[in-house]
Amino acid sequence: MNINNLVVGPIEVNCYVLTVDDKLYIIDPGGSSEKIISKVRSMNKQVECILLTHGHIDHISAVKAVSEAFDNIPVYLHSDDLSLYLSRDNSLPPIYPALIDPVKPINSLSETDFKIIHTPGHSKGSVCFYFEKDGVLFSGDTLFCESIGRSDLPGGDHATLINSIKNEIMVLDSNTIVYPGHGPKTTINNEKKYNPFLK
Repeated sequence: MNINNLVVGPIEVNCYVLTVDDKLYIIDPGGSSEKIISKVRSMNKQVECILLTHGHIDHISAVKAVSEAFDNIPVYLHSDDLSLYLSRDNSLPPIYPALIDPVKPINSLSETDFKIIHTPGHSKGSVCFYFEKDGVLFSGDTLFCESIGRSDLPGGDHATLINSIKNEIMVLDSNTIVYPGHGPKTTINNEKKYNPFLK
């Protein structure tokens, strides 16, 4: 696995462009579409799909431009975040205007490289992408380095978030490297030891 972290948009979202063998995945293209497109083209790999950890505007703003740049590649989003993704209220003007004619996402995949782990709490349809063979988890805004995602945004719930982290993420191998939606990477073991929200 080869992982490229592109920090995009005004809220500095981690967009990940990663390759597994000859396949390329794009996780959370939240802005700076030309930056993402340029990086993907330079890698000269088959682009499989765009993977969205959740539907908040700062993680989806460049979806349409990136999808169209690569022959309308499919966009995965958990069905519980579809209404959020499509909502005109899903915006932070002026830095993140509402999407215009958004790409219709799919809610299932046949990929074998990773597992989709539903981790509601930050939003109803938040998910993590777990590449077990590589020991890597992309956690979106569910889990950060020694912190957790907000639960006061649309679709959020604090108790649900904590439950998701403890029962779905903390049970993974302790050496798993966690790549979050914002900020530096971490490990499951580090979060078990030092995350104050999980005590």
